[in-house]
Amino acid sequence: MCDLYGKEKLKSVNSARYDIFRLRFRIDAALPPNKDSLLCHLKRANYQAAIHRRSLQQNIEVPSPLDHGWEAKDGGLSVVWNTIPFAPDCLLKYISCRCKRSGCTGGRCSCREHSLLCTELCSCEGCGNSDSAEQDIEDTDVASDDEADEEMS
Repeated sequence: MCDLYGKEKLKSVNSARYDIFRLRFRIDAALPPNKDSLLCHLKRANYQAAIHRRSLQQNIEVPSPLDHGWEAKDGGLSVVWNTIPFAPDCLLKYISCRCKRSGCTGGRCSCREHSLLCTELCSCEGCGNSDSAEQDIEDTDVASDDEADEEMS
């Protein structure tokens, strides 16, 4: 795989990915997949190839896709993109979006795309995808509980 990434001297997919990030690309979408994501993709591709190889047989025995890159979710199947976090938590808290007035509702919000909350580093203000929005809800809930306790006393 490193040869495909143009990094023939490296032996690790993750090292090749880091080298490409360091030298050229700073956008995750432009980077090749890491080892974990690549293995998940290979499992799905291998499963599909096995189905296609048997396509001319009258009755084929198909193994469960659950061990081959999919998971059961909401009564259907969902793609398993990775089995480990994309990045360490200490790094993920520094990811930021560049949403301005959209409120992070459009499909361009990189935080939402990675299932993360917006942080103080984001360009958006007052969006519903931030820790402060959740904190406001929690503060309201706490205030309501305190008021209810006072009324019961």
